[in-house]
Order: sequence, then structure tokens, then C-alpha cells
Amino acid sequence: MKKLIYKILLFILIIFLVEKPFGYLVSQGILERQYDQRLEKLFAGEIRSEVIILGSSRSLNGIDAGQLGEKLGQTIYNFGFSGSNLNFHESLFNIISNVYIPNKVLLVIDDKNAFKLNEKAIYRKDKLYPFIQYDAVLKELANNSNKNYLASKVSWLYRENQNIFESFNFYLKGQLEPDETTNVDEFGFVSLSSKKSHLINSVNRNLSFEYDIFEEQPTYLASLKKIIKSCNQLGVNLYLVRLPSINAKLVGYNKRLTDLVGGNIPILDFSNELQDERYHFDNGHLNSKGAKAMANLISQSITK
Repeated sequence: MKKLIYKILLFILIIFLVEKPFGYLVSQGILERQYDQRLEKLFAGEIRSEVIILGSSRSLNGIDAGQLGEKLGQTIYNFGFSGSNLNFHESLFNIISNVYIPNKVLLVIDDKNAFKLNEKAIYRKDKLYPFIQYDAVLKELANNSNKNYLASKVSWLYRENQNIFESFNFYLKGQLEPDETTNVDEFGFVSLSSKKSHLINSVNRNLSFEYDIFEEQPTYLASLKKIIKSCNQLGVNLYLVRLPSINAKLVGYNKRLTDLVGGNIPILDFSNELQDERYHFDNGHLNSKGAKAMANLISQSITK
């Protein structure tokens, strides 16, 4: 019996001596691998902006946070992530508010598909896993994936198991190269070129279509309501923002948003602004000129 106990204790000791250092190497490697260090800066105390921007690529590329901060005389940071949905935006708000409480949140609501299934807008757990060593991130992944919270608290290697191979890439290849989704500036904004247009010119802006509620997914509606509830509880001023695009006009969307959020949440609708093509990278995204112009428009609306 004693031999069995000794063997068990020896096994636990070996696991502790090997697993912890290996897990640490993985966590450090995956952090250094990322070019986009916004979440790391948040946890390091480098981001404590008065205003944060949440949303998908339309917010990441569509609101120049530096320009907006200059106009408002406040610190602004852009936490937009390409290809992300409302479930992910809820998680981001939870993570940020676990670290500090901003004064204002600008939540960019994508037209047409914000509350509907869309293969181009998903829960970007791949953007959270590199930062899973932080408890606030772990909690969100445990709530939105198959990651087990308690097991992750016991085993560092289990906690980091999704990051093992990519962390090796840091030690072999170094940091990832920046692209149009990760090349963030000091305010979290990614600028898209104003020199090259990807517009589809066949779109007729004089056409319009009614917003259809029947494809809405309860999970996205629930995330919006949770963000609103959290903001109310924390004393955060929440604004819903609609950005310009070169697409057929969406009729009835503002009424639907008002029905969902009530009359106390401002809806800043810029969907029909900046219709000149020189402001657009493609039909759904503003370029650098458009993002600066958008910041100017938002500053005028918030300060009224």
C-alpha cells in the first residue's frame, strides 16, 4: 500500500514539475506569437480608455478611434474584431468590464445580419484562446465553448492545449505578420487604404428592402440585452451605432432596434451618410478617409 501511495505521489510530483513549466512556455509563446496585442495591453494596464468601441470589422476599420478621441477630448479605444458576432461582443464587454469600467461604449450593430446566422460573423474564440491564461478570458471561453473551467484551473497544460502547436510556431518562426484584421494602431484601429476601391458598382442605392425579423436568433438578441443590462448596472453609457455602407437601403431596422432596446438607449444612425465612393474601401467597409469622417460625425452626435 505504501508503495502505491509513493508511486501516486511521485506521479503527481512529476506532473507538477513538468506540466507547469511546459504550460508556461506554451502560454508565453502564444502571447508573443500574436501581432494584435490589444487584450494583453488591457490586462497589463495599458488600456483604460474612457470610451470603447465594440463590433465587427465594420467598427475595427470604420471608426478612427484616435480621431474620435481628439474631437471628443476623451481617450478612445477600438476593440472591434473582424468576423465577430454579438455573442463575442458580449464576451469582450464582460472581459473589459472585469478589468475596468469605461464611461461609454459604442456598440456597432451591423445592418441586416447582426441578429441572424451568418457564416462570416462567428464567435471568435480563436481571438481569445491566446489570452486564456487570464481568468476573465477563461470564464468566457468556458461559457461559450467546450473548455472546462475547473479542469483549466487545475491543469495549466489543459488550459493551454488549444495553443500548443501555434506557440511552437512562435519559437520557430517568430511573431505573426500584420494584416487588415490585426494591424492595429495605438488606439486599436485598423486603417484600410483609400487608394484602392473594392466597390461593387452594380449596387443600386435607390433600392430598399424591409428588415425581416423572422430569421433572428434568440442567442444574439439575448447577448444584446445582456450588454444593455450590464451597462445599466455598471453605470456605462451605451450607444448603438449604424455605420454607412454602399448597399440597398434597409427599411424598418431602426424601429426594430428601438423595440429591442427601448427608448433610453441612443441609436446613432449614420447608414445614409458618407455615400460618396471616396469614403469606402468596399460596399460594407469605410476606408481611412471614411473612418476619419465617421469619427467626426460620431463626435458631433455624442456631444449634443
